[in-house]
Amino acid sequence: MIKNNQWKKSIITLKANINEAIKKLDLAELQILIVVDKYNKFLGTITDGDVRRALLKGLSLKDKINHIVNFKPIIAPPGTEIESIKKIMAINSINQLPIIDKKRNIKGLHILKDFITSKEIDEPLIIMAGGKGLRLRPLTNKCPKPMLKVKGKPILEWIILSAK
Repeated sequence: MIKNNQWKKSIITLKANINEAIKKLDLAELQILIVVDKYNKFLGTITDGDVRRALLKGLSLKDKINHIVNFKPIIAPPGTEIESIKKIMAINSINQLPIIDKKRNIKGLHILKDFITSKEIDEPLIIMAGGKGLRLRPLTNKCPKPMLKVKGKPILEWIILSAK
């Protein structure tokens, strides 16, 4: 479970529209929103994927989120064993699991990456950064392909951060 209260940033009400949901998804950085009623009781969830599918179906950013809420998401009651949480997430291919009590109160949020421990790998890392970058011309006329910036960072930096 997320130790701090970062999951509280992911709470949204049914009054919100899809544009507000996208902004909240970006702010919370958890790839999930927890939808509540006016009494702050749990109603369902919205994921990044739900938003993408809605936009592909033709919904607009001004449409209310009630069109995309999963009102029957997989949830866990408080006190569920960690091994059970991991199994639930693995079997259902989900990365987030809300913790909801019997009265529909939100108690927290399990995030899959919190259960993954990194191991040191004693293998060399080879980054293939050769080539002339012909397909990216004119961008590569004066800048090597690995140094082209994406979201303010060179591609090479993104590769290194990802490998790390």
